Amino acid sequence: MDFCKTYMTEAMKKALAEAFDSGYWHGGGPYTKRVESILRQRFGCDVWMTTSCTHALELAVRLCGLSEGDEVILPSFAYPSAANAVLLSGASIRYAPVDAVSYCLDVDALEGLLNDKTKAVIVIHYGGNSHKIRELSEFCRKKGLFLIEDAAQAIGSTVDGKALGTFGDFGTISFHSTKNIGCGEGGALVVADRHSDKRHEIECFLEKGTDHTAFKRGDREFYQWSALGSSYVPSDLLMAILYEGLQTFDEDNKVRLAAHRRYAEFFRALAHPAILNHSDRVKGESRHNAHLFYLVFRDKIGMQDFIGGMKARGIPCYQHFYPLHTAAFGRQFDMKDTDLSMEEHLWDCLVRLPLYTRMSQDEVDRVLTAAADVLESIHG
Repeated sequence: MDFCKTYMTEAMKKALAEAFDSGYWHGGGPYTKRVESILRQRFGCDVWMTTSCTHALELAVRLCGLSEGDEVILPSFAYPSAANAVLLSGASIRYAPVDAVSYCLDVDALEGLLNDKTKAVIVIHYGGNSHKIRELSEFCRKKGLFLIEDAAQAIGSTVDGKALGTFGDFGTISFHSTKNIGCGEGGALVVADRHSDKRHEIECFLEKGTDHTAFKRGDREFYQWSALGSSYVPSDLLMAILYEGLQTFDEDNKVRLAAHRRYAEFFRALAHPAILNHSDRVKGESRHNAHLFYLVFRDKIGMQDFIGGMKARGIPCYQHFYPLHTAAFGRQFDMKDTDLSMEEHLWDCLVRLPLYTRMSQDEVDRVLTAAADVLESIHG
């Protein structure tokens, strides 16, 4: 059985063939424009497509104007992309703890982490959930800090109808094949309306530091090197795949949500003493997108026994983020006496179950049957 399956449709294949036959394989083409239009409607603000969420994070950090001596607060329980984006700008990072229920950044701990070097906060919407995002947005506004939302896992997640990725200054989305909707590799940068003056800077950086986008719009007679930049524009071939996926995303994701609910109902009813927490217990503010389903065991032995037992039954299950502060490269950054034991506990005890778009009821049954069998042998 697969842990994750790439979501694909005949419509995607047809769009890819059309894009292929058109000969427009490079970036900024007709499919890219259609995708950006759909996402602008979804998010209610400007969106630019990038080659990855990682590149979107790098651009978001750049737009904050960070430099050497500046500091950005971000959770240790995260993928390295956000930390790398900060370090590549010349700024430094400070680890923040996560909330003990949502595993998103602990907003209540932020005040004690601030100093005169702090310029921005990056929040990771773990599993498509958020924690006190409105409070966090207001906190950053009052303190004069930029807020970047790493919403890589959160396409389709909302709070009171407002999409995650739109509460801060900048949001970043992933369209990697492991996400709820993907195109192989791809991302998007979501920009709040108050930063509309950065349009030219964004366009130039995406297009190798040139004003090529303005030229294609007819705003320039020719294009030239006009700023510092890189090459972050995705191929229109990939955008053709993504365009068709976005057309039916909300309907398709209902199947994923149904699988998530089945998991939740099972483990809620089971109430196994070895399991300390699971995805269904995150009764937060978000209407989540069912990006993942996890179990958190009381100890490392329970986690290892479960993964081993499921593997023996042909069901792959995996841990998740290795805490940044314990990683080989991440240990060099000062933790300022911050308690990050929760992050270490999550590495030792959190297990993700197979979950993907269009996961069938039979596949869910197979996972739950195996889980029940394994858990029967694990005592709390």
